[in-house]
Amino acid sequence: MDEQTRITEEKYKQVQRHELEWWRNNHIDVNWLWNTYLDVFEPWLREFECVVDIGCGPMPIFCSPRIQGERWIAVDPLFEEYNSIPYYTKYHSGKIEFANEAGQVASNSADGVFCLNALDHVQDPGNMLVHLRRILKPGGRLYLFVDIDKPTDPMHLHTIRRDWLLSKLSVLKLIELKMNKSWKFANDVMWYVGEERAQ
Repeated sequence: MDEQTRITEEKYKQVQRHELEWWRNNHIDVNWLWNTYLDVFEPWLREFECVVDIGCGPMPIFCSPRIQGERWIAVDPLFEEYNSIPYYTKYHSGKIEFANEAGQVASNSADGVFCLNALDHVQDPGNMLVHLRRILKPGGRLYLFVDIDKPTDPMHLHTIRRDWLLSKLSVLKLIELKMNKSWKFANDVMWYVGEERAQ
């Protein structure tokens, strides 16, 4: 994956329409999905002051009872539209704060940032990684799940390469890195936990 990864606004809007339609037509077992991620991340979870879920879809990870925290911020350009899907609205409690994009979240505001199966969906993955780090407080942890070397399709706009991603994450202190075969596609998936270094 090269540095010139940003796609056009028009194409991104098309992809967002695909995303919304997909969620309208597919009712996911929410506990299964949360546990798929959290079973792997469990040893590195802790109680949080503020959790941000970037690209959260209609059911942010912090709605799982396995995530303990004081403040929740859901970041997804479609989050308000997801409220029109009755199957998912029960996961949109009044205490959840909402932002359309990562750039709207304050710097050094979260001690837990999740970005799960979202990096290859965004308009500019390199810029998103900058925001993920910007949002983290010193000592805060980033929890990342990414498809590696997956071909693009109408909802997955970028092919994320392992070496490119790890070079971008090298500014963080590595806590855990796991690679597994995807349960959906032929590619690998990466599970990553990194910590923002104390300043």
